[in-house]
Amino acid sequence: MSKTKDISVGMFKASILCIPILLIIIALLIPFYIYLYGVMNLFYAARKIVFGWWLFLPVIIMGIFLHEVIHAMVFGIFGEKGFKYVHVGIQWDTITPYAHYSKALRALYYRLALIAPAVILGLIPILLGLIFHMGVIFIFGLLFLLFAGGDLLIMWLIRKVPNQSYVKDHPTRAGCYVYED
Repeated sequence: MSKTKDISVGMFKASILCIPILLIIIALLIPFYIYLYGVMNLFYAARKIVFGWWLFLPVIIMGIFLHEVIHAMVFGIFGEKGFKYVHVGIQWDTITPYAHYSKALRALYYRLALIAPAVILGLIPILLGLIFHMGVIFIFGLLFLLFAGGDLLIMWLIRKVPNQSYVKDHPTRAGCYVYED
């Protein structure tokens, strides 16, 4: 590992760059749900969430925590140095929760850590909501897929990095350092 390349953006810029990703997700999934079950079904599901906010809010907070735990678990399992170098916390200046692996690991494993929460908390509930006609579960999955917007942005930023390359998670920005030979 000789040369290092920084592929990252600041957290504010990442938030701005996520907007198109989020709009695409919304533009694809909500019309599909409406096509299958109608706009009123989605409206009733949203109404249940709004009026049941006192139940839904703790679920969202726990889900955000679980999102970071999923990142941490994948980092710890696939990182060559194990859980010793996994750090979970909140970046207080941007109120951004994070899971960080402080050692280099293969880009493939970094990608797995990035995408795992989007799949587990986002795509799977979306599919369950679509298959079983459960609007609240669909909305939950949609929200958590949207919450993974930063992770999806990083996946886009490192799309040309070979899986066997080593990367190191950037400690304060969205992205990573890539080690090139």
